[in-house]
Amino acid sequence: MDNPDLEKALKEVGAKVVTRKASDHRSIYANVCRTNTGPWDISLIFALMVETEGGSPGQAHPEDLVTVILSPEEAKAVAGIVASAVQSYEQAYGPIKDLTALLTEKFAAKSQPSN
Repeated sequence: MDNPDLEKALKEVGAKVVTRKASDHRSIYANVCRTNTGPWDISLIFALMVETEGGSPGQAHPEDLVTVILSPEEAKAVAGIVASAVQSYEQAYGPIKDLTALLTEKFAAKSQPSN
């Protein structure tokens, strides 16, 4: 479990949590994440950016892989867990570049005429 506040709360009430993977558990790679919000939940839509068939060179679109629907409380806990993981990653490996800057660099380079 990666949520220290939840772990502390569970210890205080004497609960023990053992995690197990479901028989149909799978891991996916996603390089796009969008969100939808409603009055009762927050959805995270994970996708993979793929080249558009028949499109112009470099044209791509996100292909949705999975949607995770969370209660607002769990979404807030997940946000804290992810923020902590990013902080630990940057301490170990250095700063992560801003995604907007990376995309701007990539597409600016493609639009430059070659000599």
